[in-house]
Amino acid sequence: MFAADNSQQKPTTEDLLYHLIGMVSQLQTDMTQVKADIQRLDHKLNVVQVEVAALREEFTEVRMSMVTKSQLASILN
Repeated sequence: MFAADNSQQKPTTEDLLYHLIGMVSQLQTDMTQVKADIQRLDHKLNVVQVEVAALREEFTEVRMSMVTKSQLASILN
């Protein structure tokens, strides 16, 4: 940030204020990027949740099909 070297002038209040404004501006930029990242991740999570629900449904259908075949086999034997 600012050097604590006594041979240099200490930063003025105006210098510190401009530095602070720059830091706040960078934080706002970072927050905007984080919000965009969160929205992208939220969208990806929603896609994954839909895919998981579809796989669960498919698994249930396969399992029911296997039970039905098993019941048929036991009836026929």
